[in-house]
Parts: sequence; C-alpha cells; structure tokens
Amino acid sequence: MNALIHSQRKAAQEPQERQGARGQQYLTFTVTGEVFGVAIVSIKEIIEYRATTEVPMMPEFMRGIINLRGRVVPVVDLAVVSVVPRRGDPGAAAS
Repeated sequence: MNALIHSQRKAAQEPQERQGARGQQYLTFTVTGEVFGVAIVSIKEIIEYRATTEVPMMPEFMRGIINLRGRVVPVVDLAVVSVVPRRGDPGAAAS
C-alpha cells in the first residue's frame, strides 16, 4: 500500500509535465472528493469497468466480482473502505 499517495487537493492537479520532471508518474483518481495517486510502476493493467456479479453475504465494501480472462476478481468500493478518515467524521478522531 506504500504506492498509494493521498492529496488534499480537490480540483487542481499538477500538470503531467511537472510529474514527469520529478522522474515519477502517477495514476490519479478521486474517491469521496479526495484525490489519490498510485505510482505507475506498481500498476499491472487498467481495465474498462464492467458489470459485476453480486455475491450474497459479502461485506458492504465488496460490490461483487468480475470474470477477467477466466479468473474471479473482487470489486471493492474504495469509498466504503476509506483508507483515509473522511473530514468531519466523528469516528475519525485519533485514539
């Protein structure tokens, strides 16, 4: 999980040229209004989203499974499995 980079910036992201100038490139995405990035070197492939097959009695964060070239791949909702506490969340207080 070290490859995951979190940014508090909402809309403005660094231009591609600046990211490349530092020698690293990132795939960025937004989850619940927060911008995250994953180092390109740790990504195997990006696939198009497809319909999932729901699995009964799975935790809330498991949206289902997909068949990817004969392999069962779980689909996880990152908004539910928040890796960073949401702002204003009373449960986000440090223990």
